[in-house]
Amino acid sequence: MAMKWSDLLGENLIEANARQDSIIYRHVPISELDNKVVGIYFSAHWCGPCRNFTPKLAKCYEEVQSELQDRFEIVFVSSDQDEKSFDEYFQTMPWKAMPFSDRDRKKSLSEKFKVEGIPTLVVLSADGNLLSPDGSNDIASKGPDAIRSWLKDEPKSSAVQQEYLWPGVSCNGCQMNPLVGERHKCSTCDDYNLCSACQKKGHEHELTIVPDTLATVSELVYKEIIPSVTLYFGQYWHDNIGHALFDGLYPAYVALIRFSPRHLHPFRILAGLGDCNVCWSEDIYRSFGGLGILTQINLNKMSRGNWFMFEELIMGSGTLCHRCIQPNLQLSGGVELDASRLFRDKMYQQHGLVQPIVREKSSSEKRTSHDLLLAYVIDNQRFTSSDRTEINAAITEINNYTNSYLNKTLNSTTKLQWPLVHVSYLSYNQMKTLNLSSIQINSTPFNFQSSTYELSENDFIGQLKIFRQMDIHITGPGTRQMYQTFLSDGSVTINLGGIRPFGTENTERAYSSYLEQYMTSGTPYIKGLYYPINERHKGIKKNEVIKLIRQASQIILQGFSLPVNARDNLAPDGQLFVEMCENDKEFCSLVTMRTDDKHLACLDIWIEDFVHEHHQWQLEGFIDNGRNITCPFNHSLLHELREKYGIKHKQTNH
Repeated sequence: MAMKWSDLLGENLIEANARQDSIIYRHVPISELDNKVVGIYFSAHWCGPCRNFTPKLAKCYEEVQSELQDRFEIVFVSSDQDEKSFDEYFQTMPWKAMPFSDRDRKKSLSEKFKVEGIPTLVVLSADGNLLSPDGSNDIASKGPDAIRSWLKDEPKSSAVQQEYLWPGVSCNGCQMNPLVGERHKCSTCDDYNLCSACQKKGHEHELTIVPDTLATVSELVYKEIIPSVTLYFGQYWHDNIGHALFDGLYPAYVALIRFSPRHLHPFRILAGLGDCNVCWSEDIYRSFGGLGILTQINLNKMSRGNWFMFEELIMGSGTLCHRCIQPNLQLSGGVELDASRLFRDKMYQQHGLVQPIVREKSSSEKRTSHDLLLAYVIDNQRFTSSDRTEINAAITEINNYTNSYLNKTLNSTTKLQWPLVHVSYLSYNQMKTLNLSSIQINSTPFNFQSSTYELSENDFIGQLKIFRQMDIHITGPGTRQMYQTFLSDGSVTINLGGIRPFGTENTERAYSSYLEQYMTSGTPYIKGLYYPINERHKGIKKNEVIKLIRQASQIILQGFSLPVNARDNLAPDGQLFVEMCENDKEFCSLVTMRTDDKHLACLDIWIEDFVHEHHQWQLEGFIDNGRNITCPFNHSLLHELREKYGIKHKQTNH
């Protein structure tokens, strides 16, 4: 039965009328695909591998057109982000395309054919049966012969569609891969198989039919074992370094620590990553594990018709993610498994850097009272222009004091009013490193990376170098907080806070927000300080910043005890939450135990919203799309604890 292509691709396709500066498209009725084998080509201009593959596919397509007498067609289905990119890319193609505007149909096609990466070429017979889930591999290995084989297989495709598929086995006659249907094996030749059609043509040796019942694992499995330990995790938003490090890599590493000593040895990373053409987190993953990175998209492609076996595979981090709130409000595993330190030390080691100075019992170890401490304010998107002005004024005052003493001759008896601190203001994009791209070294045809890759530094290494020498780390909530784990023993992190709800700055509804304070409590080799909780809503002020930096410098040189008690590393609202969890067990279970019966809104907790009874934490709940969402807890106990910890309540009313 002929395929009704309009159900799949719509009523009309387009093709370019001319290859010239002006883009003119001609609408083509879908009936032009009738009685043809069709390749549906999922591709995009932004995709480097796609741009490399498209000219090869076009060459094969044009080579066989006259020979096959118009029995084969390709339809481009674009994954481009805008129509301009689609227009530019489509001009390089000699075949037809589905209109770019039909985004809903593109999405349904991707789902129907389980397209997990591009380029992908789905090949269908004239009656709509699947000839190849991804013909791009066939094109790459066989060239135009791949198209010829699809046309050869096409008449029998519907007959064998329900027959047994032999993964990892191909027909040595017609190259059908994988072989479908009856499998005839030569009793003399090594690993020689024929399909039923090629068997009829004869063979010089005796052939025996292999029954389906003998298709055991040992027969089917492609003899490919992926050696050593492989650590799997899925990762969303890996374009954001905070998410890349602590949503995916850190929780997976904590899971690996539980299978000691595997975390101390090189391992491979298998990562489920989305498409991203600007991400550099994959370089971090590759270096961190030591045995490289394999993406799930590529493994899925390679597994079509093949089987792979992992020597050891560790997967599943459970509730160890950094946003999986713990009753003690700590970064999962950071204290009890020493995971923060292990993660930090491995990150330095795997990037070729000397590990931070070890201080075991006190922050003052290997320091003197006249040491110049280095403080860095990391720019934060939550800082307003007024905040930045106040911060820079604080930096100027502290540096002027330090410079006035540095210009004098100091000795061990010189009395200092304050410790000497030099403060710098940085943003991450200023933390650059040495560029070796100008060094000319020949690469081999088998190495996809630059020959200088192992010797080159990336910007992340430049950032680690700064954090290694940093004594005082100062920033606001969000991504900029995530690097505090990389600080040296006995350092201080200052959380300048932000404002919630967003957009309420300088209003009576605004309250202080520290967000990732659990990162600090889960890092026992540093000390956390916080901007005063009842003052932050007024904006950052110079004098408060000066007080915090001087307090940090004093406790460093006076020697705060290591490890730091986790609870002491929390802001007042964080300490309130821990006590609330200890005394209201139902509430604690509601926000920390991830089970199917829990409402996501109750698990998606930010401590400051809870403390100020915002949205779902209001007594009467919160209306969202006509539904009332409420997370029950002991409001009277919360009110008592707010008073105990000196937190002034902000009534948000919605």
